[in-house]
Amino acid sequence: ISKTIEIVKAECSRLQLEAPHENSIRRRIEALNDYQVTKARLGSKAAIDKFKAAAGSFPNADYPLAYVQIDHTPLDIEIVDDEFREAIGKPHLTLAIDVFSRMIVGYYLSLEAPSTTSVAMCIASCILSKKRKLIELDIDAEWQVEGIMDSVHTDNGPDFRTNHISKACLKYGIHWEYRPIGGARFGGHIERMLGIVNLEMHVLDGTTFSNVQQRGTYDSAKQACMTLKELEYYIVYWITKVYHQKKHSALGTSPIVKWEEGVWGTKTTAGTGLKERVSDEDTLFIDFLPEFEATIQRTGVQKDNLFYFADCLRQWVNSIDPEDNNRKRKRKFLFKRDPRDISQIWFYEPYSNTYFKVPTAKREIPPISLFEYKQVQNYLKSERQDVQNQDEIYKAILHLRDQLNQARSLTRKQRRSNQRKKENAKAITQLSEQNQSKKAVVSESLQTSDDLWSTPLTAFDDLR
Repeated sequence: ISKTIEIVKAECSRLQLEAPHENSIRRRIEALNDYQVTKARLGSKAAIDKFKAAAGSFPNADYPLAYVQIDHTPLDIEIVDDEFREAIGKPHLTLAIDVFSRMIVGYYLSLEAPSTTSVAMCIASCILSKKRKLIELDIDAEWQVEGIMDSVHTDNGPDFRTNHISKACLKYGIHWEYRPIGGARFGGHIERMLGIVNLEMHVLDGTTFSNVQQRGTYDSAKQACMTLKELEYYIVYWITKVYHQKKHSALGTSPIVKWEEGVWGTKTTAGTGLKERVSDEDTLFIDFLPEFEATIQRTGVQKDNLFYFADCLRQWVNSIDPEDNNRKRKRKFLFKRDPRDISQIWFYEPYSNTYFKVPTAKREIPPISLFEYKQVQNYLKSERQDVQNQDEIYKAILHLRDQLNQARSLTRKQRRSNQRKKENAKAITQLSEQNQSKKAVVSESLQTSDDLWSTPLTAFDDLR
């Protein structure tokens, strides 16, 4: 304000006008609308995001599961591995929130960067019952939120714009809406929720905080102590026992009470009732997985140099595309694959409209993620091995896993050895300091015979 007063006075002097009193200028500035001030300083978008992203303003979110917002965030915490409990980095959380009640309706926690798989797993988590997950985590809590939502609302990221998710949503009658370009205010509910979750991370050992300034000299990796599963327990416990039960400032009540009012109704409004439960949870889960099309040969189905085969494929071997009048083009079939474990795929059988599990033709190949498998393929190429040879692939998987285990073991041994050296060095230093101290005591005490014999014998106990 002082700077503004100086500018006003200078401009009045230039125009040969009487300058207003300082208090008058201050009152005019303080009377300005906050929206106008933000717009002038930071631009229109910043002003809109700040003042028009108010919770509760999302249109048509008038009942439970009318609109579900989904987004991702890296969590502000370092976690440790299960075996050696050494820091391995920050996990990513994909979260879904019911706009009407602010209830968390689904999530997916992973070390992998956000992807279509993250989205698919989160949507499946939204729709399916939470009982199995609560039992798995040994959490005694109520989380009776399930059922197919009417609409999903996300940003325009590529992980949200995929054909297989669009098809699955169409199958289950889910309408997908994308945030307007530049319309960050329409994603305010989920972004605020992700911010709240990350604030909760700041009280845990291993937190990275939000920025370098907040972190200061805090060593996040050194303080890290929670595994991914332990962090998942903490997050789900906090969601069900704390967040859902706590009064929400925009609602005037807790999310769980708001949800129950929407489902069962109040004295003045009718409830929607419970959503119909999905009868086939496995099929729903598979429906949202990434897909590919392939022909079925005598050797089975090939994908990324892996071959898959099962009896359910036999009748379709070398099938001709029924839409090809020349009867030459091979028919392509629909398959689903979970990137977290590509040792099996799912075949969509067109007659029965059912998924059948198809394992690798070489049964010895263990469960392996797509990420690890790409490393195997790169290794085979570097060794000039046949990248399609199933035996070589199997050997490479075992070899690289053995190398990884050895590296982990050596790293642990080296760290232990270094620590032992440090401890030994400390002991030697302490012993040396003690000896120097004792020499000083003896030297000082032997200066005169009177001093020597006048010193109590207990003073020499340490020299034995």
